[in-house]
Amino acid sequence: VVCALGWMTNICEQLYPSYHFLSCHDYKVLKGIVFDANLANLYCLDLTEIEKSQSIIKLEALIWSETTKGIPLYHYRAVIQITNDLNKQPTFNYEIQNLETSFLDIDPYEEKFLFHQNRFRGIKKIQEITPNNLFALCSLPQISVEDQGQFLAQSYNPYTADLLFQCLLVWVRQNLGFGSLPLQFDSLKQSAKLPFDRNFLIKLSITGQNETEVIADAVAYDDRGKVYLESEKIRVIVSERLNSLFLDNTLFDNTTIIY
Repeated sequence: VVCALGWMTNICEQLYPSYHFLSCHDYKVLKGIVFDANLANLYCLDLTEIEKSQSIIKLEALIWSETTKGIPLYHYRAVIQITNDLNKQPTFNYEIQNLETSFLDIDPYEEKFLFHQNRFRGIKKIQEITPNNLFALCSLPQISVEDQGQFLAQSYNPYTADLLFQCLLVWVRQNLGFGSLPLQFDSLKQSAKLPFDRNFLIKLSITGQNETEVIADAVAYDDRGKVYLESEKIRVIVSERLNSLFLDNTLFDNTTIIY
């Protein structure tokens, strides 16, 4: 999800060099890309400019490939907004969690709540989990440009942004006992780039759920309340089958990677 969005935003910025990422809307996973023996030879990104003002450009983005029979296969779709203005960084009004407060004894990576490997392991401590919320302390070490490969962190950092989605996966596993994967989100708004090597907090708020999906809002902010990222209506699919896949780590190993 986050790396596909990173590809979209990076190409938008290359097409419009004086602009940077502002927000993403109506993001949908149509058919996730699986990095295995069936990987397509070529993946395409179509960008269509749908609105332009003095300070903001809005583009529709679609990532797709073709099957061996030449049939189009659509993977990810979103609307990207880029701007040449300075992003406004609001202050989070909720009670600011103290970075030194007590933490729950949960390691989501070692306990196989998540399938992520080292470059994405940024949840340091879970401060609180309730039926409606989750608070987490996060920080992700710097990743070299070589290790980032094709998914460079430019004005938008996909590696730190992924932690908003990881927090929802942790909440689902802890409260419902099942694994989950992101399907879509309504919006992701960036007030400031979420950098490497910096402590920040994530507050997750559950807004809806049924037997097969959970919906939540998330905000990433620092200990002064300065907001970096906000996402609304993140939807994940919930499945008991994912428990064994996460345990075996077959979603993300040396041969099979899902983005």
